[in-house]
Amino acid sequence: MLPKNYFILLFIGLLLLATPFESFFTIQNPGWHTTIPATSYLEVLVFLYVLIITFIYWRINSEKINIKLFFFHFLLCIPIVIYARFNYLLRSLFSNYTNDLLVLMKYLTLIASISITLFLIGQIFFIIQLKKIKKR
Repeated sequence: MLPKNYFILLFIGLLLLATPFESFFTIQNPGWHTTIPATSYLEVLVFLYVLIITFIYWRINSEKINIKLFFFHFLLCIPIVIYARFNYLLRSLFSNYTNDLLVLMKYLTLIASISITLFLIGQIFFIIQLKKIKKR
């Protein structure tokens, strides 16, 4: 049997990883033509969504949680958090290995597509979990 707060602690760890420390609060070219990086919006959206999920798991009684569905949901949420949080690092890493902009965009689109697809599959597990808990 897992400790009562185990589920909450895992998502709090994911929430800390998703916390946008610097990039959302960094404004490029301050002044009349202020630009906020587009990746910052993704970071904030993922942060808010993980915050909501953490709150929902906090409200649910831990005895009602199906451990397999929880871990599938948790593991499938990790790629979107890593992609949103370290997007700039991924772009700079791939740009070091290719000079062709189209190839770079192809790799970044592939990574984004895979992480969003895994995230959506994880949300299906989350909805199944909530429906099973509601039936009980």
